[in-house]
Amino acid sequence: MRNTLPTAARVLTFDLEVITDCVCFRTPGYENVQHVLVSDNFARVNLNTDGSALGNPGRIGAGGILRDCNGDLIYAFNSPQGVGTNNQADLEAACIGLAWSLDNGYSGVILEVDSELLVSWIGGRIAPL
Repeated sequence: MRNTLPTAARVLTFDLEVITDCVCFRTPGYENVQHVLVSDNFARVNLNTDGSALGNPGRIGAGGILRDCNGDLIYAFNSPQGVGTNNQADLEAACIGLAWSLDNGYSGVILEVDSELLVSWIGGRIAPL
């Protein structure tokens, strides 16, 4: 799968600068949630996204939820994405959510994902494989 995930190109098309990222560790036994601030101003909304794969590679899907600072629902989505890997599904979910957020005037977004690899791609610490 080397060089098949256009992460930099997809994320950078949103013209957002990654300001910071942090790792929040929840109660042992639960997934870690990675936080990436992808805005040039104070974050106003939280975007939680995740992808799924039935097989790897296999059929993939993407989903997410956008909430305001009070936790109230703004938008939720899910979408089949064809065939791919779990990493492609995570990337598609983040891209769909970011695109919708920006298209609808939400420029301050905190993206929360459970994929440390995706956070590293977006933060530019590693290149997609």
